[in-house]
Amino acid sequence: MGFVSWLLSRRCEGKKRLRAFSSCRANRFRQAVQAELVRLFKEADGSVDNVIHQQCLKDFDRADFIIGRQSFLQGAAALSGDVDGARAVFANCLRSELGSDGADVRFVKAVSALASQISMAHLCSVCFSGPHTYSFPQGCVTASYTIQRNSNVIRLSLARSADRITSFSLADGEFATVSPSSFARQCAEVVIRPASAGAQVESVYVHEALRLVWPNETVITHDGLALDLESPSKFDATLGRVLRGTAAVTCAPFRLLSMALGFVWRLPALLFQALVRKEHVA
Repeated sequence: MGFVSWLLSRRCEGKKRLRAFSSCRANRFRQAVQAELVRLFKEADGSVDNVIHQQCLKDFDRADFIIGRQSFLQGAAALSGDVDGARAVFANCLRSELGSDGADVRFVKAVSALASQISMAHLCSVCFSGPHTYSFPQGCVTASYTIQRNSNVIRLSLARSADRITSFSLADGEFATVSPSSFARQCAEVVIRPASAGAQVESVYVHEALRLVWPNETVITHDGLALDLESPSKFDATLGRVLRGTAAVTCAPFRLLSMALGFVWRLPALLFQALVRKEHVA
């Protein structure tokens, strides 16, 4: 009986959709971000003026930004009474973080564009709990971006959080009132490195968590799936890191062997070239 229940749960529509998102979420986000970088790099004119992308400047003070060690919290500029001055400080700080070590201004503009709704829209689209399925009141949704340079790579973190939700609606418009203990969170981390022809996404991590409960604290079930989930789970995330580390250690001897064999394979050609050059000089 337990096996039958498990089999039926595997076939429920909600779990099938969650598995579909989980299986390709990181790859889809990586591809979307890489495509944006290619497009943005081509559109950038290389001018030293207006290096920070306009969408990033528009989103300033509408979200939390952490640039290096400096924080720019949502609404702080408006409270100060000088939004333009605060935006100029923000732009200079971001330009310095992205453009140190003489980085290409096109790289700075392309990456700065990702610290905005541009990348947040892609994050939402690849997550099971995104607004394409579960829509929340705008006032309870917050966004944050963190940009930090580590040597010659840029680490971009973004997060979208809806906490203390009191209601939500489905894609078909169905509306429901829920307990304030409900929440929805999506986050991602992207590592970007300058490349010869633009920028290259090196690694991506995407995570989401969703908990929707009725006012009586009963977990809501939608299409057979209890909406109290985390993907990937802490266990899956830890296992993935362990397996990636194990694979790297296991493959290291084979990579070294491949390099050695490659050198041996090229050695006759190198000796022949040296002999030809010697005879030519003689």
